[in-house]
Amino acid sequence: MKKIISSIIYLMILSGAVFGQTGITVGTGAEVTVGQGATINVSNGNFSVLVEENARGSFLEIGDLTFSGSGEAMMQQYLTKDQWHAVTSPMSNEDIGVYEWMYLYSWDEPSKDWTNLILPETLPLNPGEGYYVWNTLDTNTIFPNTPYYTVTHNGIFNKNDIVTSPTFTSGGQGSQNKGWNLLGNPFPCAIDWNGHADWNLVNVESTVYFGDYTVSGNYPEWNWETQTGTLGKTDGYITATQGFWVKTSKKNPTPSLTIPVSQRLHSNTTPFYKSESSINEILRLRVDGNGYFDETIIGFIPDATYDYDHYDAYKMIGRDEAPQLYSIVGDEMMTMNFLPEVSDDMIVPLGFEVGAPGIYTIDATQIEGFDNALFIYIEDLKENTVQDLKSNPQYVFTATTFDETERFLIHFKNTVFAIDGNELSRGIKITAKGNQLIVNVSDTYEGDLQMHNVIGQEIGNYHLTSGNHEIPVSVNGIVLVTWLSREGVISKKLFFN
Repeated sequence: MKKIISSIIYLMILSGAVFGQTGITVGTGAEVTVGQGATINVSNGNFSVLVEENARGSFLEIGDLTFSGSGEAMMQQYLTKDQWHAVTSPMSNEDIGVYEWMYLYSWDEPSKDWTNLILPETLPLNPGEGYYVWNTLDTNTIFPNTPYYTVTHNGIFNKNDIVTSPTFTSGGQGSQNKGWNLLGNPFPCAIDWNGHADWNLVNVESTVYFGDYTVSGNYPEWNWETQTGTLGKTDGYITATQGFWVKTSKKNPTPSLTIPVSQRLHSNTTPFYKSESSINEILRLRVDGNGYFDETIIGFIPDATYDYDHYDAYKMIGRDEAPQLYSIVGDEMMTMNFLPEVSDDMIVPLGFEVGAPGIYTIDATQIEGFDNALFIYIEDLKENTVQDLKSNPQYVFTATTFDETERFLIHFKNTVFAIDGNELSRGIKITAKGNQLIVNVSDTYEGDLQMHNVIGQEIGNYHLTSGNHEIPVSVNGIVLVTWLSREGVISKKLFFN
């Protein structure tokens, strides 16, 4: 019996065939699955998957989509104008002409540079490769006078594993700037970034960076090992045609990544298996201001390290107008910073940047798993103020574009925080100059000088008598310096570079 279907809300075909005359449309919010051995045949019409701003159709093809007479597969792509979008094509046989009259760029990891793709229009859109596209809102009569434009992809849907070739190019400074590869979901349904073996991940880090900044003005991230995301990401689902970034970690063995058909799903599907998070304690901080917001996470996992590792996520800078909040670990900026354990007097420096002066709020939106006796403080080095985030999770302050980036410190303490007293009117002066600690001890004074890094590890211990002492410091960043003598105890936080 022939079935005529013009609009689908939900359809799962497990066997046999469904026939559609004059086309089939998968409406926004609708889902269609063609199971193994099943077929959808479209006669004299197109099979179309529609999208809108906040809703999209979804097509998961395990069996076959066939056409009798004229017709082809089609899928829409919704692009807000005057904004960059990270995209890819859901088709196996499409070229750059689908983005005619738009700015279209590809990324090259070895050169760390962009290429503007213009001519010839027959250049292929490589399945699984990500691109950035910009469609301007102007008087161009090619596009409708609306705040968005819908691109229509035509051809044959991708339905097989897509093997990509991510690269890692050494050279330059800082691991944060190496190994960035721009990919995209090549299927007309979502995929799950979950670390499954079918992804064939070799020297590819665990965090996926979503290529479009959201209403926050910043880029969401998801780490499949910690099951943790930022800016509203509560899963690793990558929607159809969405571009995304992954980061390779080293050159040998050769990095690899396969975008697997086995991990396709409809985006509102609950996975059968979701690994448990191994996070013991987590602090999530959100900053709001100038109409945008950002998030950073500090957490604790027993087998994490104090340096960047596979549990962490680098900071990708978002809109110029949006505030940026991140942990500072050495020379690295991190959105997700996981450490092995929390300890008394641990200090985590925060980087903070704004694109416009104004009033901002840092809010501890999640404080979980910590001992009730542990205090968590935020210290504002500019205002010389300290606030207990457990009892008062919102810190309101003003900021300008000229403020020091290393403005805030997060303190984990077993005792009540006390701001340092006066510089020793007792005859001691302690300052930092470059990578030197300068200690001036007046006559008749002596004592012990201790230095600890931000995670509480001792990096120096000296007994000093009167005189001018210059002590080299091998640590870059914040160092806690403590002077102990019969006259009293003084602690200072100094920055070395």
